[in-house]
Amino acid sequence: MRKLKIPLEDVSVKEIFLDCIQNLDDKDALKNCANLIQKDSDVYRQRAPLQLTGFHYQKEFPDGVTGERLKDVYSNTFVSRKKFYNKILFPKDLTECPICDTGELSTLDHYLPKSVVPTLAVTPCNLVPMCDKCNRIKLDRMETEPGRMPFHMYFDDFSQEPWLAVRLVPGEELAAIYEVQYTGDDPIREERMHRHLELYKLKGRFRDKASGEMARNRRNWCRKLARSGEVGLRLDIEDKRISEEEMDIN
Repeated sequence: MRKLKIPLEDVSVKEIFLDCIQNLDDKDALKNCANLIQKDSDVYRQRAPLQLTGFHYQKEFPDGVTGERLKDVYSNTFVSRKKFYNKILFPKDLTECPICDTGELSTLDHYLPKSVVPTLAVTPCNLVPMCDKCNRIKLDRMETEPGRMPFHMYFDDFSQEPWLAVRLVPGEELAAIYEVQYTGDDPIREERMHRHLELYKLKGRFRDKASGEMARNRRNWCRKLARSGEVGLRLDIEDKRISEEEMDIN
């Protein structure tokens, strides 16, 4: 769950929008929205993530333009041309979904859904790369309470503090139970941690991934135990834990 660098910092949202509409039949009408789009994008960036619950975005548009039309610019032009889309979807040094750390990057999610805020349809810092499963789970949810705002991978940083804990439950097969273990004093921050796991159904997904990893490592651990004893096996697992936490403390 790493914090991501905001993409396309060297180009304004207005420029991106104008580039997308340059070959459209109704480009003259759409051009009249460029300043509105830039304004909403600027306010969004200043307020993300927690102050977005009171964000008064543009709901009225110049003649000949509707919110649906602005959504179409994203779906039919921004996505299909790939010029900006691919630069956001595949940032450097990121190969897995930053939400779940398990799926492959395959789509962009609108943090504030374009069905609700169409002026942010092509705003780069509103477009988060993720796997298809996380995107389908989130859908077009628009939260209105700070404690229920999901993590924003461009503006939040939950990677520098340990908050995700795992408890191993013995049985015929080891079961990994994931839960929030927050030691800070910010109740909204803690509520958002719980919300993140709940929204993306991560407890079950992390459990299944852990079960698969333990099953794949079982024979190797047995050989290590026979060869080096319990101390050797513990040291081997501890080395792997340290290596993983150097990349992500959670």
